[in-house]
Amino acid sequence: MSEERWLELVERLEHRSQSDPRGYRRRVGLLAALGYAYLGLTLAAVAGLSAAVVYFAVTGPALLLKLLIPLGALALVVLRALWIRVEPPEGIPVRRADAPELFALVDDLRGKVDGPKVHRVLLEGELNASIVQVPRLGVLGPQRNYLVLGLPLLQALPPDEFSAVVAHELGHLSRSHGRFSAWIYRVRRTWSQLLDTLEEKRSWGTFVFRRFFEWYAPYFNAYSFVLARAHEYEADAASARAAGNRASGLALANLSVAGRYLDESYWPGLYERASREPRPPESAFVPMAHTLRGAGEDAEILRWLDDALAYEGDPTDTHPPLSRRLAALGLGAAEVTADVAARRNGSAPALSAAQRYLGALEGTVAEQLDREWRASVSPAWQQRYVEAERAQRRLAELDGLAEPSLEELVERAALVEEYRGGEEALARYRDVLECEPEHGLARFAVGRLLLTRGSDEGLDQLERAMASEPEAVLPACEVAYEYLVGQGRREEAERYGVRAEVRMRQIEQAVEERSELDLETGLEPHELPAEVVSSLEGRLAQHDGVARAYLARKRVRHLDDEDPLYVVAVVPSQRWRTLWREAGEEEPSLAERLVEALDLPVSFSVVVPHPRSDLERRLEQIPGSRIYTS
Repeated sequence: MSEERWLELVERLEHRSQSDPRGYRRRVGLLAALGYAYLGLTLAAVAGLSAAVVYFAVTGPALLLKLLIPLGALALVVLRALWIRVEPPEGIPVRRADAPELFALVDDLRGKVDGPKVHRVLLEGELNASIVQVPRLGVLGPQRNYLVLGLPLLQALPPDEFSAVVAHELGHLSRSHGRFSAWIYRVRRTWSQLLDTLEEKRSWGTFVFRRFFEWYAPYFNAYSFVLARAHEYEADAASARAAGNRASGLALANLSVAGRYLDESYWPGLYERASREPRPPESAFVPMAHTLRGAGEDAEILRWLDDALAYEGDPTDTHPPLSRRLAALGLGAAEVTADVAARRNGSAPALSAAQRYLGALEGTVAEQLDREWRASVSPAWQQRYVEAERAQRRLAELDGLAEPSLEELVERAALVEEYRGGEEALARYRDVLECEPEHGLARFAVGRLLLTRGSDEGLDQLERAMASEPEAVLPACEVAYEYLVGQGRREEAERYGVRAEVRMRQIEQAVEERSELDLETGLEPHELPAEVVSSLEGRLAQHDGVARAYLARKRVRHLDDEDPLYVVAVVPSQRWRTLWREAGEEEPSLAERLVEALDLPVSFSVVVPHPRSDLERRLEQIPGSRIYTS
């Protein structure tokens, strides 16, 4: 199902759920039951075949038995395919004896929200919490419940807000409040897990289920989406009953801020050291405990929170936007912002949830996560260090040039920005503009760097970059949008958002048109420079599969002036005619080989005319189109 069709279906179902909520829930329930009915009927058919084989093995004629044995074998293959093992989530197991206060909290919250038994508690390195159900005996068996908690989550939140997060996760499987929604929540996960496992398994016997669930699972997820989003509110309500509205709301707000801090400050700052240090540091998770409690500058924290409160949500995400979740909890944006600001001013709780509920185990888990992190990043880290050393040597060479070319000026500016920072890079990009005032890349970089300094002059520079370089439109609009939102100028920002959407539609239309070329019309002389044609001719001569080659411009409706399209038509030699292959086979066709081999500074498509088509005859009539003959 395409995203467009998916969104249309969800929008239609949102209206239906409001006008006829009982009818919508009834249809979701019936659709959920359809999956189980399909599995049940399949199992019944398998059981029937197996029983028939046994019965006729005892009483039936030999000929009939010979016919039934293959069917029985098929039944066993199908039954084995359904015996799917869903892998449990990864994480560091925690025993009750190691963290008694954590388990006491989970037990208490289970009682408050009427949640399920938690069989295992795991700790991991993400800023996240989840409750994961894993079937014990295939997809239809009883479930084991895993509570997965991220160590950064425990380090970032005080005990009361952490309790609210755990209560929210347990509330997803509550047996008293929103029981139907909780069942649908489990069914959505079950079918998604089953489809993922079938895709991975791809054994012959899974075809009976795979074809059905490839249609059914995405359709059911779309159909139940409205209910799944409503279930998030129900889980928030369960969290509020267990930990209080304020703790639940502040947990949502502080997690959004902590996530931005890790993504935009902590991890980038850590990985930036790879350009100066040959090996990753000994620890990433141990110091995280200290930095998360005082994450970011005050102004930055409040800006991140404002962004989260202004975010209107992803239409494909079951999690509602922060502002709506807070409103459902009876909390206003101003109230939450004031509480977050108060914490920044020294009124933060004395203990983090990690200190309260893990104690000494926090350090042990952090050290294990550090070992795993170092092992995973070391190869890329060392490669980055080698590349940085090479780049620094090249930068020294460029700095020593008395009269660098335009290309060398651009290269120097990019290297300076990456390895020396934005202040010096701004001057180097301006050197490029002195040499070539309409250089779109340099103009874009100047605008972007000025905006990081809070100067509106950067917007003017971005406008000039977009005027001279169409490829700058999308990144320039994105940079301008983020800057203006950060300034609280959302109305101005939206204009750039609309502009980016228009540009995206243009690009999508151009890509679609060029993927289905109509070569019956619109072919014209290429008018490319002689050196480009000569280079192309030389590359064609290196390929002994080409008898003749033609070059022409293909007029297209979308982005024709901005990004002209050229067609390279190649007539295979006799030896290659026997090797034509359908798309998707292992050996690439002549056209596929040439797309990889040819290096043109323009957009182009390689075609091989069918022997019975008149494309070659029409190309012969275009002046200068034949560029190669073997």
